[in-house]
Amino acid sequence: MAYSVVRASEHVFRAVNDSPGMESALLVGAETGSVHMELSLVRLAPGARTPAVLHAFEESWFILDGSGAAS
Repeated sequence: MAYSVVRASEHVFRAVNDSPGMESALLVGAETGSVHMELSLVRLAPGARTPAVLHAFEESWFILDGSGAAS
């Protein structure tokens, strides 16, 4: 398994399909050699919503700045 260190300024945020106002930067995932885990940074514009999803495993969100509501 390969490891990498990436500076925060080097993260590439890409628009998320079907989610206006949502951008994601992959930190750990299939592209980095992970099989069972994905870790991403997500930016949401004010008023943006995330789509409902169903996973076989847990999904956690940590809000680092601003606020949000679950509905």
